[in-house]
Amino acid sequence: MKFTIILLILGIGGYEAVQYYNDLPASAPSIAIRPKAAAPTTPEPTPEPAHAPDLAAVPVLGGHPITHAKVKEIHESGILFLCDQGLIKVSFKNLPPEFSDYYGPMAVKEVVAAEPTDAATATPVATPPPAVKPKPERTPMQDAQATLAYSQAVSALRDRLQNDQSVIDHWYKQSSFVQEGRITESQFNVAKADFEAVTAQLAELQANGP
Repeated sequence: MKFTIILLILGIGGYEAVQYYNDLPASAPSIAIRPKAAAPTTPEPTPEPAHAPDLAAVPVLGGHPITHAKVKEIHESGILFLCDQGLIKVSFKNLPPEFSDYYGPMAVKEVVAAEPTDAATATPVATPPPAVKPKPERTPMQDAQATLAYSQAVSALRDRLQNDQSVIDHWYKQSSFVQEGRITESQFNVAKADFEAVTAQLAELQANGP
């Protein structure tokens, strides 16, 4: 009997415990952390575009204003205007700042063409004369030997010229009917070539001297 009562009490206690735990919330409420709002950024002011300057009367530093102007060309050095005064180019430094602000980005780089050289008026460059090699100092005996060698060389070259000239003259004077002692065309060509070569050698020898 006591055992039955004990089991009954335990069963009731266990039931109450199960009901207590079932009545508890599933999870504790969580605290949501909101991100900190970013500080509002102030937009940078947009620069206003430059306005076109008034061309009705353009003031010029150090000169008279130009009137009813039209822009013809824009260069890095200034602006070319067509106005009542004619075709006038004014540099940016002589114009109000608004002209540089507005027309400066439109400037075109000026290309300076090289001036052609007139061959007729160009000053010729003098060519220095070739340097003359000084002759080495010689003794009187060496001078005599050099003079003798020079005379012999000149005489030998002149003899060759005389022989070549005789062959050339014979070629032009010979008859086609006479075969004895005839100069062939090959002999003529050899004599003519030797005559030209010896002439050049003799001229160089005489220019240098003994």
